[in-house]
Amino acid sequence: GVRMVDSVLEEIRVGMEENDFRTQQRRLTYMKFLGELYIYRLCDSTVIFDTLYSLLTFGQSDDKRKPGYDDVADCFRVRLVIMLLNTCGCYFDKGNLRRRLDRFLVYFQRYYLSKQGRLMDLEFDLADIFETLRPAIRRSDTYEQAAEAVRLLEASDSEAVRASQGPLPAETFEEEEEEEEEEEEEEEGEEEEGDDDGRSQRLAQQYNNVCCLLTEERLVQ
Repeated sequence: GVRMVDSVLEEIRVGMEENDFRTQQRRLTYMKFLGELYIYRLCDSTVIFDTLYSLLTFGQSDDKRKPGYDDVADCFRVRLVIMLLNTCGCYFDKGNLRRRLDRFLVYFQRYYLSKQGRLMDLEFDLADIFETLRPAIRRSDTYEQAAEAVRLLEASDSEAVRASQGPLPAETFEEEEEEEEEEEEEEEGEEEEGDDDGRSQRLAQQYNNVCCLLTEERLVQ
């Protein structure tokens, strides 16, 4: 399971570095597969959120020659985020997981609105995501509004750290991770057992499908 997750994460990172339009379908497939790995409990929420944030930050540079440069006119990473959230975002609806997704969506809106040439179908997909995951949230209409929302969020974090008399931020982060793990363990305990073999078989079949897709792409190329 660990090697499978590592392999998928490596493919996702290579996809960001190369950014070859010919591999876009494969990159979407890997993103969906990563979400399925989370659903089948083969990776934790930290892996999912690290991947989401890497899609927003990787290649943010003024040097267009740098590998993985994220062009302002390239909106494909938005599709990758939407694919991952469509797959497993509905599980981030309680406690610390809900807060972490709410926080990510603030940054995601700024990233999306920073892009030029946004297509209508992408806007529809994004609207569907917000309607499904956070129907009550108020979306930003302009980049300036989204940037201001990020600034207020970070200012609030800074004030909370300064006002806190408790543990250091690093310790607080560790406590949140422990709380998150406990929540996930409790959810696992509430679910019925007995279908592990069926899940493993379905997951193995999905992995084989991914491998077949890659083999077909190599033969075509």
